[in-house]
Amino acid sequence: MALAIVVGIVAQFNYSSDRTAFSASNFFSYFTILSNIIAAVALAIVAARPAVRDDVILGHVLRGAATLYMTVTGIVYATLLAPAGVDVDVQLVWVNLVIHVIGPIVVVGDWLIDPPRTAPSVSTAALWLVVPSVWLVYTLIRGPIVDWYPYPFLDPNERSTIEIVIVCVGIFVLFIALAAGVRWWPSRRRATSPAVAA
Repeated sequence: MALAIVVGIVAQFNYSSDRTAFSASNFFSYFTILSNIIAAVALAIVAARPAVRDDVILGHVLRGAATLYMTVTGIVYATLLAPAGVDVDVQLVWVNLVIHVIGPIVVVGDWLIDPPRTAPSVSTAALWLVVPSVWLVYTLIRGPIVDWYPYPFLDPNERSTIEIVIVCVGIFVLFIALAAGVRWWPSRRRATSPAVAA
């Protein structure tokens, strides 16, 4: 899955770079691309060294963050972007499938099936929220400067300020709720494992 994500991103980058209006900085400003890069790194590390799933930095912080970000990527794409036919600048159909559908399913499935032996701490879960928060601030500051936004629900040319605020708050609440769920799952698995084994 890590290899598929990397190949997909590289393929889409090469395909898009042939267009006159292509901007590499815009390409890497999509949260989808960011979340998939983090997921690819986490998956590759765990594949190479499965024991790191219980490491605080690599297993809890990095892998947990990847799970959270890919979950949100999949949900936002399925509920806000795909139904509206939004152009997410991914022209290669197979790449779109990998980074928006298959990737999120695999990453979430990996956490559900093989979670850390101990639950991540509350502070770790709070760390997961740093990247999306910084990304949002970066996007809202950069948007007016370059006159470009990665998603229409953040674009003041397409949405009113109140609509943008409502969507941002809603997605942030989603992040917090899902972060709590990602943190809680290892404890649940540990609590139910003896019964399953019996």
